Amino acid sequence: MPKIWQGGASGESSSRLNRLMVDDDIRIDEYLERYEVLVLMAYHREIHGRGLISPKESSGIAASLIKLLENPVKLQPDLEDVHGNVEEFVLKDAGEAGKNLRIFLSRNEQSHTDIFLFLNDHLLQMARLCSSLARTIVMKRDSISGIMPGYTHYRQAMAISAVTYFDFMAAQFEYLARDLVERASRMKILPFGYGSGFGQLTDIDFNKVASYLGFEHPRLNPMFLASRRGMDEAEFLMAGAEIMATLSRVSQDLIMFSGDDLPLFTLPDGFTTGSSLMPNKKNPDFLEMVQGYAALHFGELQSTLGILLNKSSGYHRDFQISKLLAVNSALLLEEILARMVELFQGIRFNPESSSSAIDNSSYATANSFVSFRNGLAWKDAYLEVGRKIRKQEKLVEIDPVEIRSVAVKDLDKLDEGIRSAQERREGLISDLVSAMKQIASATS
Repeated sequence: MPKIWQGGASGESSSRLNRLMVDDDIRIDEYLERYEVLVLMAYHREIHGRGLISPKESSGIAASLIKLLENPVKLQPDLEDVHGNVEEFVLKDAGEAGKNLRIFLSRNEQSHTDIFLFLNDHLLQMARLCSSLARTIVMKRDSISGIMPGYTHYRQAMAISAVTYFDFMAAQFEYLARDLVERASRMKILPFGYGSGFGQLTDIDFNKVASYLGFEHPRLNPMFLASRRGMDEAEFLMAGAEIMATLSRVSQDLIMFSGDDLPLFTLPDGFTTGSSLMPNKKNPDFLEMVQGYAALHFGELQSTLGILLNKSSGYHRDFQISKLLAVNSALLLEEILARMVELFQGIRFNPESSSSAIDNSSYATANSFVSFRNGLAWKDAYLEVGRKIRKQEKLVEIDPVEIRSVAVKDLDKLDEGIRSAQERREGLISDLVSAMKQIASATS
């Protein structure tokens, strides 16, 4: 089967290189096939409108693309990538018309556009999962009561309300959800239509093509648009790095606070693993794996940034590695977030063991504040409580305040915004498919 570039100046590539050049790429492209087809649909909708090819050819291509959207093909490594596989299908299905499928298109701009659309969709999907996680934690927050030790430098610092602690965790994921929505909204310029980075030879209105998918394509320097390849993946991985750093730190807390020495929480069944030798063990293996995956993600971000370094302007083949890293990370992040929702649904707070774990000295700051309110200068109040601690005197156990900063109504509004963005995209896709069906049936 011929490759899409076969017949040009380059000779046939060696099959011995497939493991390094093709195999991983074709696996990742399976997640991008839908976007490839949608972009070609938008492109050919405009080609049909401008009459660049005959109505009969447009009809045949449109019919083939609809078939591909409804029944994606299994990508074959012999055709190198999703572009070659889609072209091969259309050539076989539409015959001679398929020869005009990729008029003036570079597979780099197509690959870039596929990645762009994939990452934009998955930013919204991850936002939905972060919001769901925040909501799950809020529901847990509102079902518990009690106090627990708070830590700085891995040392007890002040007693805090368990409500405040759960609210803190919910606030982190609410923030991440809003940040992801904002990042998705900033991805406005569809990188389709820059050719190989030197502009298009046609007078196609690529802003119109982009609008069919809910984006823009202003008249910008094509070399600039092409330069975003790799940068888009890096920006996505940076967003993911903040999620993974948060998940890793939450995991560290839960590991510490669910152990035998500090059993503040009980992890749900299914999220711990036993020992092959010690029948008493309930190891927090899932949370430890989350921390390991966080380290992996940071390595992938660093690798992507490294790929971008010391590159001349223009496309380079090793950018397909940054595609692999971004797609794999998106899928992994979503899987972890979904499982974290399940973990928080089943986690239990143990108020008795939690309150008994609080050191006498953790009430020092609250006692100092009471003395200040009773008339002592702050410095004197601080010194007085310090003296009591050194003499191991019992401090007054003052209950901390409960803080509820995350409201369900705000999460409802956030979720509605995410749904609206996703539904708008699906609505545009539905309109695009309807338009292609009309083109497909026009000359049938």
